[in-house]
Amino acid sequence: MDHPHPRRETLEKADATSRLAALTLILHAHPTTGTGQLPDLDEQTLTTLTPTWISLLDDGSYQLTEAAADHLPIYQPTPPA
Repeated sequence: MDHPHPRRETLEKADATSRLAALTLILHAHPTTGTGQLPDLDEQTLTTLTPTWISLLDDGSYQLTEAAADHLPIYQPTPPA
């Protein structure tokens, strides 16, 4: 029996702006550290994203949470021919 991914349900319940912001932050985060520079977001979107998707850092950047990191694409280099 397939059970929905609980973190995906959280994202699906968010409004379209928050979903887009969460996916943008995930895709623009550093692939190794999971950190990035926070774009200018309205307060409501920022509130929706924290603490589920990101943690705000003192320098104005963000750190992806484990929930967000689960949505990162897995990099698989092409093997040499």
